Order: sequence, then C-alpha cells, then structure tokens
Amino acid sequence: MSRWMELVNEMKRRPPASYLTPTQQRVFDELRDGLRYPNRINLYGPCGSGKTYVGWVIASAVGGVHVPLPELVEKLEPGHDCVVIDNVPHYEADVRRTLARADLIGASSVVLVSQAPVTVTMRRVELPLPTPEEVDQVLQTYWRLGYYQQHELPEQPNFWQILLACV
Repeated sequence: MSRWMELVNEMKRRPPASYLTPTQQRVFDELRDGLRYPNRINLYGPCGSGKTYVGWVIASAVGGVHVPLPELVEKLEPGHDCVVIDNVPHYEADVRRTLARADLIGASSVVLVSQAPVTVTMRRVELPLPTPEEVDQVLQTYWRLGYYQQHELPEQPNFWQILLACV
C-alpha cells in the first residue's frame, strides 16, 4: 500500500478531534451544536480545506455514518440517525435527490459536504483553507505520525498539498 493511502487510512480509521486545526474545530463545534436536534446542514469550502476530515470526525462524534458519494446513500441500511454525505453537488435538483435518499433510510440529521454552498435553503457552515499557523500544526501532527515533509509546499497550500508533501 502506498504511504499516501496508509496516512489517509490512518486518519480515516481513527479521526480524533485533536487533529483538527482551530478553524476546523470551530466548524466541528458549530456542526455538533447544529446536530443536537434533527437538522440539515451544508458544510462547504474549497477543495483541500479539510471538509472530508471534519465530516469523518463529526460522523464519529455523533454516532453517524460518513458516505463518500451521494449515490451510495441508498445502499445504507435504514436506521442511521445522522448521515454525512460527501461530494454533494450544490445544484437544487441534486441536493433534493440526495436529501430524499437520506429520508428513505430514516436519517433525521444530514450534513451535506460540498465545494460550493447548496442552492436549497438550509444552515450553511463554511470551511476556509488553512492559515499558515494551521499548516504548521498539520505538519507537526503528520510528523508525530511518522510522516515528514519531503517536498516544498506552495505559498498557500491546501490539506491535500500538505499530505502529498509528507508522503
């Protein structure tokens, strides 16, 4: 298995909240508070802002399930109270179709993860790219996991670029 897959699998298998950057922690807290009651929330931000990792952490924290693609929701068994659905298109028809799939399995709370805000009215939480301080924090976390920066980073890297620089 490639070192990239090893690191991604390690982060996905045990997504501790302690790995979150301060911005991600703020977003996580807002999502967790929003999911105390049945809700629909859109987590959005640019590619590499850490949305998927926050989705893994929130699903783990609230006893939900993370689904990497909207098409896979219908393959879930009924009975999931909270579903985090990644890579959701932001257009209304696609969002409504995804929410209908979640309703069919009985999900009372749904987090839709997208790159742009969805066009359906719901609570939205934006996750921006990491700050330079957060990049340093992530590099230190990877270092503690045994992954060291081996390549130069662009001036304002996203989380995928940081990960690739360390494998």
